[in-house]
Amino acid sequence: MKKLLALLLLLVAAALAVWWYQTDKIAAPPPAVVKKDVVVAIIGSRHITMKEFEREYLRYLASLNIEKPKGNEDDVSIKKVVLNKIIEELFLEEEADRQGIVVSDEELDSEINDILEPEDKKDRERIMATRNKVNFKEWRNKVRRGMRIKKLVLQAVDSQVSVNDEEIQAYYDENKDSFKWPERARALQIMVRDESAAKEVRGELMAEYLEKKQNQLKLKRKDRSALAVQKAMEEFFSQLAKGKSVSPDAAKGGDLGFFSRGQMPSEFENTVFALKVGDISEVVETVHGFHIFLLVAREQPRAMNFEEAREKIVYILMEIKREKEFSDWIEKLKDETRIEVDTQAILRPVS
Repeated sequence: MKKLLALLLLLVAAALAVWWYQTDKIAAPPPAVVKKDVVVAIIGSRHITMKEFEREYLRYLASLNIEKPKGNEDDVSIKKVVLNKIIEELFLEEEADRQGIVVSDEELDSEINDILEPEDKKDRERIMATRNKVNFKEWRNKVRRGMRIKKLVLQAVDSQVSVNDEEIQAYYDENKDSFKWPERARALQIMVRDESAAKEVRGELMAEYLEKKQNQLKLKRKDRSALAVQKAMEEFFSQLAKGKSVSPDAAKGGDLGFFSRGQMPSEFENTVFALKVGDISEVVETVHGFHIFLLVAREQPRAMNFEEAREKIVYILMEIKREKEFSDWIEKLKDETRIEVDTQAILRPVS
């Protein structure tokens, strides 16, 4: 959802940008001077003064670690970006006001706690001043504004969008070739911190495996079962993982579930996909520790059936509809909101 909101807000920026410039190359403005208290943009009931624009402009430069633009064309390009960001934010804030969108202090505090690292919370003022060139109070207000806009977009767009079973089925029928499972593997792992412990664990696993193989050989040929050995080793490996592994999946017996190539670190997949079902890997070193894998199952590439593809199709259709609904909504707001920008004043030097 965060990625979708970022995409939608980019569409806002694109739509509003057309308001005030049609090309990336603008001739240098006349060398006049603009007073800082002059209003240079009006968005609904909100005004932007030259002083406010200059403050955001300098913050933006600081965020890019730029002391001064290289030339007039570079300066104009940066000012376009800054002005568009300001217009975008105030444009949506104006609509949030009309819709009565509110973010409570409890919601805001929770969001800030999620954003800040534990060590940041001890020295919030210094962190904000260093990273964002803003004091903590200003940054807190900025977070609140962002949360209001997020609520507004979700309310205005998502509430108007839905997909039905007929649409899902039709999309699947028309795009079956797009829905395929790649080759997948399911593995268990045990991870420990040092190599000697890993070798000891692997030795224990191999000893158990050989014992179970020997027990099978004692049986009559018709009663022997490689599958029984495999299942018994999976159970033994799982119990050992619960007791000795320090990986987060230890509580699940080290079960990594099914994964395809590209979903795991290369050391994982290179080892696992080289195994046969039932094989135990050598010790594998990664930045996290030392690992031992047991390959539980392997699936060859195959087509997804409708139920397997359903969730993915719903996501695709919802995104298509959200983008269309969002574009229509923005066009409607533009018609209803007063937006006036003095671009020439903004692109002149500031006194």
